[in-house]
Amino acid sequence: MSFVPIGWSVKTFGEVLSLITNGMNGKQNKEGNGIPVSRIETIADQRVDLSRVGFLAEYDEGKIDKYRLEEGDILFSHINSPIHLGKTALVPSDIVLYHGVNLLRLKCEKSIDPRFFNYYCKYLRALGEFSKNAQHAVNQSSINQKKLKAFELVAPSLEEQKRIADKLDSVLAKVEAAQARLDKIPAILKRFRQSVLAAATSGELTNDWREENDADLEWKRVQVSEIVEKIEAGKSIKCDERPPQKDEFGIIKISAVTWGVYNELESKTLFDKSVFLENRRINVGDFLISRANTIELLGMPVIVHEVTKNLMLSDKVLRLVMDDIDKSWLSFYFRSPEGRKQIENGSSGNQESMRNIGQKALMAIELKNPTKREKLEIIRRVDELFSKADSVEQQYNAAKARLDKLTQSILKKAFKGELLSSLIDSEIVKALDGDLAMQY
Repeated sequence: MSFVPIGWSVKTFGEVLSLITNGMNGKQNKEGNGIPVSRIETIADQRVDLSRVGFLAEYDEGKIDKYRLEEGDILFSHINSPIHLGKTALVPSDIVLYHGVNLLRLKCEKSIDPRFFNYYCKYLRALGEFSKNAQHAVNQSSINQKKLKAFELVAPSLEEQKRIADKLDSVLAKVEAAQARLDKIPAILKRFRQSVLAAATSGELTNDWREENDADLEWKRVQVSEIVEKIEAGKSIKCDERPPQKDEFGIIKISAVTWGVYNELESKTLFDKSVFLENRRINVGDFLISRANTIELLGMPVIVHEVTKNLMLSDKVLRLVMDDIDKSWLSFYFRSPEGRKQIENGSSGNQESMRNIGQKALMAIELKNPTKREKLEIIRRVDELFSKADSVEQQYNAAKARLDKLTQSILKKAFKGELLSSLIDSEIVKALDGDLAMQY
């Protein structure tokens, strides 16, 4: 440890912990049959989430008591995805729970406050210390007991530990409250965008415009086949699983058109560039959708705004050829609640993880079709409203990043011995109670 505040001591985890052990073996269920057992999901950002425990119906009655959790025990996620490795949860009083994940138990002499230790683990995780000392496999990392025991804990007297833990409880509660308010923003923005698309494709958004311009009140109902000139598909070709370089040629994946924005990095490189189909090259302005995906993402459209790689269509990505104004209109419709319902009804396949929609079913989808003049007005209004939503989303992302950094800053100050300073405290309170916490 590079810095130790005056009067603080340095000890290893092995010196302060009386027990580091794995959990009970056995097949768990979620139906409430058996004794309640902690799972990885039970560890909810330093707290035990009792709504996400498992249950163990078969166990050794003679050994059950040694697995019962005590107040002040700490659940430790020693095997998890890299981003969640090292998460901890402090066990409260008045619960009956047995441990099914790694358990850390402090020694009985009470030289270390459990809350202080729990926060210190959060601090080490924020620094990436657990990840640095872990073994990494595909989508999973683990840290063994030997390495865990070697971690150093920097701590003041027990009384000061409790004061620091009290202060962290108070300050981080405000951070969590601000985070909870921010966490509502994505869902609000999603509902807002869906409402805009519903109003746009039903005619509600331009009711006033039609009255002011003496326009037709009735929209013609048409099939997609009356808007789209043709549908083009690519091929399934064996590739190198990486995006192509400047002078290489490739093919796009489904994920290139999945998330509302064309992402050409989601692509593969052709082993033989002679199989590249020039008439299936991805170009600026293309309207692309996937014909196979999960039901939530099937047929979600993107309009290509930038191309820097030599890429062609795959067999699962379709290009719909039509007038430019209709690309925006059909994009609105396919993303609207009514459009999603039509795509779902036209899809096939029994597996929820992967559904398909054929070209015939896609072309048979019905929608309302306004005049060209009204389409232009609808596009203008939707773009304006979406621009405002995008601006709020950017502010949300910036605020969330500041909150994440603030949490790390608070923990850093706590374990440098600076958190109890009145000046530092006032700065934290100002940051939490000011615009950052309240602007949404």
